[in-house]
Amino acid sequence: MAIKHEVFKNKISKDAYQFLVWLHSKALHEIEMSLFEQIKNIPEIKEVFPHALTDEDSQLKIKTLYLRYCHLIEHLIAEYQELESDEKQQMIDYYVFNNSLKELNFLGMGFYYDCKYKQTTATLYKGRSKQVNWKQKASDETRKNKVSTDAVKEMFKACRQHINTGGDIELKSYSKCFILDLFKYISLYEQPDGHFLADVYVKEKADINIIQVHDQTISIQKYILADYRLQNIEFAIDFSEPRNYDRDNFYRWYKSFMETEFKKESSETPSISEYKNFEEYFQYYFANNLNQSENRTQVSLMVSPVSDREVVLSGDLWETIDFETNENQRDACIHFSFTEEELFELIIAYFVTFLNMFNRNEEADLAQAFRNDVLAILDKLQEIINKNSETEVPNNTIGEIDITKKIDAIKHIVAVESTNKKVLGLLEMIDWDYEKKYWSDRNVDKFVFKKIYNKNAENIFVNVLKCVCIDAVRGKHFGI
Repeated sequence: MAIKHEVFKNKISKDAYQFLVWLHSKALHEIEMSLFEQIKNIPEIKEVFPHALTDEDSQLKIKTLYLRYCHLIEHLIAEYQELESDEKQQMIDYYVFNNSLKELNFLGMGFYYDCKYKQTTATLYKGRSKQVNWKQKASDETRKNKVSTDAVKEMFKACRQHINTGGDIELKSYSKCFILDLFKYISLYEQPDGHFLADVYVKEKADINIIQVHDQTISIQKYILADYRLQNIEFAIDFSEPRNYDRDNFYRWYKSFMETEFKKESSETPSISEYKNFEEYFQYYFANNLNQSENRTQVSLMVSPVSDREVVLSGDLWETIDFETNENQRDACIHFSFTEEELFELIIAYFVTFLNMFNRNEEADLAQAFRNDVLAILDKLQEIINKNSETEVPNNTIGEIDITKKIDAIKHIVAVESTNKKVLGLLEMIDWDYEKKYWSDRNVDKFVFKKIYNKNAENIFVNVLKCVCIDAVRGKHFGI
């Protein structure tokens, strides 16, 4: 069998190198007892040991393992080339000897990840802040002294409770995709002073798949290899990228790692979820004149951390400051607050900016075509209103509204370029390359009214505009 491991000398740890030597020689070489203690716990080694010396089939499996681990180490050296030598060696040792997260799977001489919890960065977005209780829960007597894999499992249990809802764990969810967050979650909410505002939080280049121990930020794998207690730690874990973005791969990984399911019980779907576009939405709210007391703020579809591009945080890992045009600290989490009119501007400005930035057909003004299409749809909406003289806005907390005048005001916003400094400031922070990839993968084809989270009456026109914009661009202008 060809010798492949010699190229790794001085690039990987002594233990990892001796492990490859041991595999190459079909387990004939003696090895140090400390290394043997690591090797004997590797599931694939358990399968062939102690028959490796005499059993031909076992020796063939040993050869296969040798090639498999050589391929893996070659890949890991390239993947973690930015790390310092010691840290890189530690990461390789984790996957070779530990792999306790079980995200790494082997197939013949190859390997794959059902999930990949690699420390990296991403721009994160969320609407509406909330209180968390991680520190309180992590200080519980049953949790606080847990370390290593047991501590990480407690983190994942907390994330599962938070994502599935219904438990006693409250954390913070961010999305790596702005249009997803804008369409599904960014809405108007009543403030203590009675006004309705939309809050948006943006953190550029946030560290994800990390655990914060005191002032030190480390990878999940490095945490597993250390002896830090669960108490007094914070975390940011990305649940959005299983293999092929297939949630079944995520569920399969979670069950193998946690020995428990990661699913959300299906709740009874309210009738409103059957409405897919702005016309049906309009008829439901206006023509049927629904009562404001009906609870409509609920997610109609099963929550998926994969489709939501969800990153879960235990709490405040960064300083949060309000947006200021001249004094932004770009290493902080920036808080934006929008009125209804400003939220209209933000929705339109997002699509216009995207079209201008990624227009493949330079001869066509796609942004203007988009504006024209939105205006045409709103004109059609006004026709429906005029044909139904009895149509009224339901009684609600935002008072009496002249629907025709309201739509005229929205049309004015659609027709002009936004100069709002908050809107433009937020657009500058968006990771547009990630947005392009999200659109090019046709994810927005699945955007329907029932995926909007807040359907209360104060968001009637906001939600109408969201659906109108999606209808105007779907499959027509975003042919990326």
